[in-house]
Amino acid sequence: MYLAIFLGAIKEILKKFQLENKIPALLGGLGNIVTADQDWELWELSQSIDEDRVLQFLNSGDFSNFSEKLENSKFLGKFENFILKYGWRSSHELEMSNLRWRENPTILFQTLASYVNSTFKLKKDVVEKNRREEKIQVENEIREKIPFLQKKMVLWAIPNLQQLSRLRENGKAAFVRVLGVERMCLLKLGKFLQVESQLQVEKMLQVENISQVENGLQADDIFHANFHDLCKFWKSEMTLDEFSAKIRGNKIQLEKWKRMSPPDVFLGTQPIYPIVDISSSDDRKILLGTGGSAGKFRGRSRVLRNVAEISRLDPMDILVTSTTDPSWTPLFLKCSGVVVERGGMLSHGAIVARELGIPAVVGVAGLFSQVEDGDILEIDGSLGTVEIISQSA
Repeated sequence: MYLAIFLGAIKEILKKFQLENKIPALLGGLGNIVTADQDWELWELSQSIDEDRVLQFLNSGDFSNFSEKLENSKFLGKFENFILKYGWRSSHELEMSNLRWRENPTILFQTLASYVNSTFKLKKDVVEKNRREEKIQVENEIREKIPFLQKKMVLWAIPNLQQLSRLRENGKAAFVRVLGVERMCLLKLGKFLQVESQLQVEKMLQVENISQVENGLQADDIFHANFHDLCKFWKSEMTLDEFSAKIRGNKIQLEKWKRMSPPDVFLGTQPIYPIVDISSSDDRKILLGTGGSAGKFRGRSRVLRNVAEISRLDPMDILVTSTTDPSWTPLFLKCSGVVVERGGMLSHGAIVARELGIPAVVGVAGLFSQVEDGDILEIDGSLGTVEIISQSA
């Protein structure tokens, strides 16, 4: 709440002096952002690889039994340290049923393979230095152009906004770490239920002479049980059959929900759908969003719907996607710009893009209906604009 208040107050003052497009630069180069640190560490790990068998492993695409294949390599020790530090992350990590990186590191190996084969030569200290200089330049501009009282208010609010922005990202990361522990605990319970369910299935097949029964529960079915039903079952107020039926019903309902496209916002019970904001003339078509990270870039759009598509991304591409979470941010180091259909200036994608020094525009309503894979775009991460220069055939 306080973050939104500080941002709103600064925006209103800067708007009066045509400086509102400078906000992304003010919020860049903060340092100590756990998700950005994670991305840089993965990048630096890729740049340290100098063993042929590790390179062969990454380029093979077969990442099974990686501990055995990479035994005694320098890389394996470094990778295990990375997993120890960040293995609690995953794609859509607020969904507890999703596998964590420590359980399935495939996407990390795919990302490392993509980094190794990239022509980019990024330097963390150079990027951070550039972001700090941009921030200082904007602060000096504020001192020159804004009257004394309002200037004092803005310069007082900026450090608070920066600190709250850092706390938002790091706080969410800490919460996800706790979810990783809760996931492990629930899986232990799920394995117990799996054994009990399998014993019941075998009894029905053998003792009761029934030829066909429903398949038994799997360990990860525990994530489809609600807390109320789980407590009732644990207190023996619900039989295993009843509990299993509840889980099967919940899984069916979930599949129905997955096929829906709910709005981002409800006003009471009324859904609010975003309005596609387009500025167009005879020869220009510009999509309007929110500036997420300062900078301009013109390049080819690469529309991705899944993190695993990282191999399709080239260094001079602009990543175009519907939404991002921290599992997407390693891809930011493989492209030159980011455009996201959802999110705002304080979304995780925008925060990390600012730290990595990559231009980003977020909250572009109707993006997927307007931009196709291969279009040439020009993005401005300060103004929040996406201009479609030419469309792919």
